[in-house]
Amino acid sequence: MGISVIVPTYDNQNYLKECMESIYKSGIDRDYELLIGIDQCEKTLDYIRTLQIDDKTRIFFFLKNGGPYIIKNTLAQMAKYDNILFFDSDDVMEPQMIPVSEDGLAKFSIVRPKMRNFRMINNKKVLDNNNRKWGEGVFSIKRDLFLGLNGFEGWRVAADSDFLGRLIKNRAKMWSTNEPLFLRRVHERSLTMSKDTGFKSELRMKLAKISKEKKYFGPLPNLVTGEYTEIFLENVESLNLKKLMKANQETGEMENYRKTKRLVAEILSNENIRPKITNSHRLDYNRINQQQIIRKNNTNKTNEALKKIQSFTKLVPVSGKKIIR
Repeated sequence: MGISVIVPTYDNQNYLKECMESIYKSGIDRDYELLIGIDQCEKTLDYIRTLQIDDKTRIFFFLKNGGPYIIKNTLAQMAKYDNILFFDSDDVMEPQMIPVSEDGLAKFSIVRPKMRNFRMINNKKVLDNNNRKWGEGVFSIKRDLFLGLNGFEGWRVAADSDFLGRLIKNRAKMWSTNEPLFLRRVHERSLTMSKDTGFKSELRMKLAKISKEKKYFGPLPNLVTGEYTEIFLENVESLNLKKLMKANQETGEMENYRKTKRLVAEILSNENIRPKITNSHRLDYNRINQQQIIRKNNTNKTNEALKKIQSFTKLVPVSGKKIIR
């Protein structure tokens, strides 16, 4: 088992430390690795050099600013484990997120974690009252399925929505969790809020239109990747994660983690207790070929694409120079 957490980041010194520490906490008692991809931002690399990181963390510096989805595609090939979890560098994991995501993939092809929006006001987290939300860019998935579909489009924005749409069209077996597993930070510099890449931006609307007009939902022509350099830091320590928790919070956080872990184990091991999923997501890939998916042009290319997915080939990782700093 085990899970590879992939986090792209760009010029995000304000929030990255909190994000990383939340991942370390969530990974307690789990086999995991953290792959951080820096999108051609030397300030972020210099900042990471000042942090205390654990020996399960690998840092990759991308030579061209191509956007988060190219980083995710590239690092998915580098992943050590069969399960991968995509996460954003300005968000914060709840302690149970990694256990729930990994255990969920034992029965489902994709796990979509519910989220809660929050803002920082006067140095305090203020949560959004509406917690019935699921992000499109944060999810866990079986590594072979992701690579078999050739990952995300190499777009700067909206590629996660496009990928989720392809999964739904293919009737992927998907679980959307009932409990919030992470906090999504709302701030003006995020991709969904900025003028150039926000929900109302010209670029996002153009790409959303292209995605909506697609008639083929199988693997992309190729996996779009980027050139990178792996960075080896001088003082990588095996972090004592308990030091990250305040003394008056440690007992409560660990007990909450263990309670959730027991609950998830019960859900996933008992056939009479099933997570809530929609009817359209119940079919798995071994039944796809029995279904006819209607297309505007009355062709069904999806079945042929899925046959290709079922006979995965090993993909050669993108080569990159490795330097020691």
